[in-house]
Amino acid sequence: MPRLTVDPTTEICPAYEADDWATERQGLIAAHAGPVPLTDEAAVAQLRAIWQVLQTRKVTRWNQQLAEDQQAEDERREDEERRRAELEKEEEERRKELERKKPKLNPFDRQRRVGDWIVPRPSAFALNKLQHLEYVELDYFTPKGCNQAHAEHEKTSNHDTFSITRVDDIVALQPISSLKPSKNIRRDEELTWDEMVMAKNTMLHFISKTNAWPEEHVHSLAAFYVILETHPMRLRDSYGSQIVMNYAGRVRREWFDALKRDEGFNLELINEDLMRSIADEVKDAARKDEIKDVSTFCL
Repeated sequence: MPRLTVDPTTEICPAYEADDWATERQGLIAAHAGPVPLTDEAAVAQLRAIWQVLQTRKVTRWNQQLAEDQQAEDERREDEERRRAELEKEEEERRKELERKKPKLNPFDRQRRVGDWIVPRPSAFALNKLQHLEYVELDYFTPKGCNQAHAEHEKTSNHDTFSITRVDDIVALQPISSLKPSKNIRRDEELTWDEMVMAKNTMLHFISKTNAWPEEHVHSLAAFYVILETHPMRLRDSYGSQIVMNYAGRVRREWFDALKRDEGFNLELINEDLMRSIADEVKDAARKDEIKDVSTFCL
């Protein structure tokens, strides 16, 4: 049905009695089939009645059209308001995300000065391993390892270069320096006793700084080294420190592997049979070296 463009409530009934409508009146009179002839006044009345019926229909259509237009306008405004609210919400979320990503500095105590000792900092690779609760060699935490990390940091730009990696099934960007191991790193068993003591202290210090390790695991690892430092094997045997060093290196590595297999064991429970077995290996290797040195000297 065509849309009404003029408000019918403003229209007035035509003057059907005027000469302009004489043709219409004569047509009604001629078409009248009743026993009583239709007069001119009656024809005018019929024309007015017909107009009123049509006009009532037009007004009804007009009011319905206004209601539909109002409903459409209300829906449009609701959609517009909803879109505006969604855009504002998205903008607020973007603002919060940018605010979250913006670098921040924690406040500082104006009455507090730097400590008397700054713990040497190991490489980003070693710290990344600690942060992700993974095994890392003690050599990274020796003075030599920390000095090497400092020298490499000063002469390279890897700390500003990123690489794609996967962390907990999530693809992430990490500095290349945190993913690149040292080429000259030594196994725990190859360190001296003094290097091991200093390295494990530094390692435990940075473990505590990660806030990622369970307290029980940190305590057990620290206690493990304390127990080994006073173990009878180290105090009474000429190869004691080397034997205990080998035990510490192998058992700590096995501990991490066992934790990954969900077969974790208590580091603080020293396996004396394993200690004796390692002692035999160390002494056998020492005897072979002595025989080799003697043979070389004789030749």
